[in-house]
Amino acid sequence: MTRSLASSFVLGLFLFGASALPSAWAQAPSGSATAPSTASIPTPPPAAASAPTESADALLQRVDKQANAFVDATFQFKLRIKDPGGQVRESEFTTQQKGAKRLVRFLSPANVKGMGVLVENPDTMYVLLPEFNNRIRRVGTHQAGQAFMGSDVSNEDMSLTELFPTYAPTWGGQDGDHVVLNLQSRPGKAVEFPKLKVWIEPKGGLITKIEYMDAAGKKLRTQQRLEYKADSPTHQSPGRMVFIDHRKNNHETELVLIKSQLNTNLSDDNFTQRALQRL
Repeated sequence: MTRSLASSFVLGLFLFGASALPSAWAQAPSGSATAPSTASIPTPPPAAASAPTESADALLQRVDKQANAFVDATFQFKLRIKDPGGQVRESEFTTQQKGAKRLVRFLSPANVKGMGVLVENPDTMYVLLPEFNNRIRRVGTHQAGQAFMGSDVSNEDMSLTELFPTYAPTWGGQDGDHVVLNLQSRPGKAVEFPKLKVWIEPKGGLITKIEYMDAAGKKLRTQQRLEYKADSPTHQSPGRMVFIDHRKNNHETELVLIKSQLNTNLSDDNFTQRALQRL
């Protein structure tokens, strides 16, 4: 994790020896036991904050690219909903993804097994309801903010595969070894959360935390992405994602990644309403 400025300076002494010391010390006569007067050592000016080496737009686009660094993918998740009384409800589902398309299929428990969700694009989503003779119902854009299966994950979360097309980023500073971006929804984009604050590990382009806010900047929800795992030479997936809804007394949902398979040549036929109806 992040070293403090003090520890970085001490490490510099070990790595670079006398060259890291003030010149008056480095040039002291051999055998002299007297250190130079501190009055002769100039006080360095405060270190200025380094300017970002890439634009906010470029960083967010790189984050999107890393998150989707595959031709197609299949993920299996455990969904854990923690109710206020301490009870935990669990279910499992798979998600197939190709580009902006996703197909979600529930594996358990028995009362939701076979239920599916098809995302054709961020604005078009369908739900399969096995208990109603496999009826398919389109989810309207006004329902994007509704809870997904009673969790703290919304339909919008399931449909949004990239941030840059929907949000315009600006620099929000640095937090330790993380870069912070402030995101504002672009004109004409109707989203549940108009503002986001995103923490990014810049070397890998990995999101570790998102705060979701309303137009006035009030924090409504937090998402943490933890325990990243490499599932290909170019892609990493968070092993756990935790959603905390501050509007519901910090109600919590956890998504645990069970397994992932990338680049298995999924056909476009896997992402149709007909495919959604296959049980």
